[in-house]
Amino acid sequence: MPAPVDPHWLEIHRRYAAAGLAPGPSGPPQALHQFGLYGAPPGPSQLERERLERLAAAGANYPRPGLMPRDPALALHPAELLARPYADMAAHHEQLQRHLMMERDRFPPHASLVAHHEEYLRQQRERELKVRALEEAARGSRP
Repeated sequence: MPAPVDPHWLEIHRRYAAAGLAPGPSGPPQALHQFGLYGAPPGPSQLERERLERLAAAGANYPRPGLMPRDPALALHPAELLARPYADMAAHHEQLQRHLMMERDRFPPHASLVAHHEEYLRQQRERELKVRALEEAARGSRP
């Protein structure tokens, strides 16, 4: 014989059922949580479920993707759909570089730009000399 059910447990469920928490919105009682605190998860009522099933059955004459004939040409996507073509980007970059070169030849550089560029070249030379000195020191310390 199975173990008897705790009377306190039965009383808790009886009280929740009497409070109207057990029956669902469509009438039949729903499965309660362990302590009766939560009802069944929200979902479509029986009427709504039947309507959704009828809608699904109405569109059932369209073949599923797995049942459609397989044409190898359909699986090939044009390059424009996959990503922007690299040739377009390269042509745009080349055109931009040509335009910048023409602008540089046409207009004299601004004085602040010349000073900034000279400072950049001076710092670059200093970095190269420093690296060269470190390399020579490292070579000189070897036995």
